[in-house]
Amino acid sequence: MKRIPALDSLRGLLLLLMTFNHLIWISGGSTWLQRFTLQPFGQFGAAEGFVFISGLLAGALYSRSTLSETETRQKAHRRALTIYGYHLVCLGVIVVWLALAYVFSPMAYGVLSANTSGLVSDPLPALLLSVLLINKPFYLDILPLYVMFMLLLPMLVAAYRRGWMGYVVAASVGLWLMSGWISDAMLTPLYGWVAPNVPVQTGFFDPTAWQLLFVLSSALGFACQNRTFRWQHPALTVLCVFIAGFIMAAQNGLFWDWGLKPMTIYQLGDKPELAWIRLLSLGVWVYLIACVIHRFPQALVWRPLSYIGRHSLQVFSFQSVLIYLAAPWLFMVRTESAYLWLVVLCCASLWLPAWYRTHRSQSVSAAEASTASVPTRSASTASVTRIGMRLAGVCAVLVAVSVLPTVVKTDTDALIVQDSQAHYPLTVKVNGVRDEDAPVVVAVYAETDSLNGEASVFTQAYSRAEVSEGVVIGDLPVGYYAVYVYHDSDNNQTLSVDSRQMPVEGLGFSNNPTLMGPPTMEQVKFAHTQAQQHSVMMAYY
Repeated sequence: MKRIPALDSLRGLLLLLMTFNHLIWISGGSTWLQRFTLQPFGQFGAAEGFVFISGLLAGALYSRSTLSETETRQKAHRRALTIYGYHLVCLGVIVVWLALAYVFSPMAYGVLSANTSGLVSDPLPALLLSVLLINKPFYLDILPLYVMFMLLLPMLVAAYRRGWMGYVVAASVGLWLMSGWISDAMLTPLYGWVAPNVPVQTGFFDPTAWQLLFVLSSALGFACQNRTFRWQHPALTVLCVFIAGFIMAAQNGLFWDWGLKPMTIYQLGDKPELAWIRLLSLGVWVYLIACVIHRFPQALVWRPLSYIGRHSLQVFSFQSVLIYLAAPWLFMVRTESAYLWLVVLCCASLWLPAWYRTHRSQSVSAAEASTASVPTRSASTASVTRIGMRLAGVCAVLVAVSVLPTVVKTDTDALIVQDSQAHYPLTVKVNGVRDEDAPVVVAVYAETDSLNGEASVFTQAYSRAEVSEGVVIGDLPVGYYAVYVYHDSDNNQTLSVDSRQMPVEGLGFSNNPTLMGPPTMEQVKFAHTQAQQHSVMMAYY
């Protein structure tokens, strides 16, 4: 299968979109551009497209007739090892950055710790589980998924070559259908003895569901490489255009009067479990884009995107570290006009790892050519240097883990029991409230309350000036509480949402968590054992 520049451009575009969205999510901000970066064409996003292209190319490249099964297995395992190495480097850098933030910047540490809870509460066991690809901090779950896929690939190719593609796809579909019943709790006995108290994050994407996308795309790549088949048909094109248009229209509320609400489409499009409507939506767009590439090979080619698309592993690994490094600073300016420009600037830096890899490859090639006939010790020296750098990296990670705190809740629990009769004032200050006359509602929840219900402790509306200066909420008994605020712009005493169930009014929570959905009590609660002030940042989505 010859290299297709349009696929490189598409992969570069998907990397750019993923980075943009990850920067927004991890910093808790919002921007109007997300209308175009988050599933603009249907119930699929950059992650689905990226996995599909990767599977397509892997199925084609690793099934070439010039490769024996042994060579295919060796190449795929080396690739898996390379991906695993990049994952370890990303993990190590983030652990060191988390430790530096803990020592030098409490604000930055608060933003980062919300995404790496296990590494905060019990660092060594959590790090061990992360190395074993079990614990996956937020945004570090794609590379472990690819390690699994590349280990699976030689078996897939061997089965395809034997004519068993139908059986493989059927087994993959069966596993996908069962994925909803396979929970993390079933896997806990396998690793629970290593870290019984670690809040393990097994990843956003369910591997038992997402394997179907890789299997289907690798099978298609194998077919493209090893067979000649007619895949285009006018009737199929018309059908795909109709399906794509229908899903887009339903997603944007054009069929509301018929009872088909956008929220219904979103509920059907469960992303972690790779819902059927996601496969359908992605499939029709894959077909339509393939038609465009087939008829107009250069139509979707843009050299800057192709450049980063050709170095996808390095660029993706770079962005995994970038979003953690940038998160604290973006969080501080997420309500400022400069926020979007800083996000765009971070995205522009994706060309750096692509440039570095290109420059390094050219330098290595030139050095090898110039020394081909001259025996030197440069290779052994470089090997020693690499070993030294790796040992230094391991030492840095171990030092970082040693300075990370161990959160022992029992000590706080004991203090609360010991001081159970004491009462202390709580001051709530709300920042980032937009210039409106509408009231800001401040609610205080007890630990046993449901965040989806009424606050049992306190609820009251204040003016923008009052919450900006700080409001004092009586004398609260010691215990665990959570603060929730929202800007009641329409004066209906509740947070208003749009057709997609997205808030149309500003809101915020104690601890200022970075959210990808409704928060949990664990994310927003805090211990109230003395007089204190909580600053809440209002966010507008």
